[in-house]
Amino acid sequence: ESRKIGRAVIPENLWKQMETGYYLKIDMDIDRRVENLLNEYGHHKRDKLKDRVKRISKRLGGAETKDAINLLDNNNLSEFCKLLLEKYYDKMYNQAYDIRESSKDILKIKDESNSDIIKRIIQLV
Repeated sequence: ESRKIGRAVIPENLWKQMETGYYLKIDMDIDRRVENLLNEYGHHKRDKLKDRVKRISKRLGGAETKDAINLLDNNNLSEFCKLLLEKYYDKMYNQAYDIRESSKDILKIKDESNSDIIKRIIQLV
């Protein structure tokens, strides 16, 4: 985890609250996560996505970076998202969860609607 999100920086006071606050990890099927990503970001230009992949290439790894760019070149956005989730983001999320010292929990999602998921989150917090 980092205070930076792209070019934006989370203010230090808010960041400190986030570090000590309740941490909820959502465990959801990879296919649903891919679908969510495609719905949210699938409209972005491929060149911009390639640039973003290159920015994380050091942590993603050389072979995975090439694979991700090839998937974009072949317009295989589902596999592109899956690769980034499994080889980059999930590793970071799992590490952040493991080292978190504040209270934390995992919410397992099966086939609930988004509104039901929100209700479950509200009950936990």
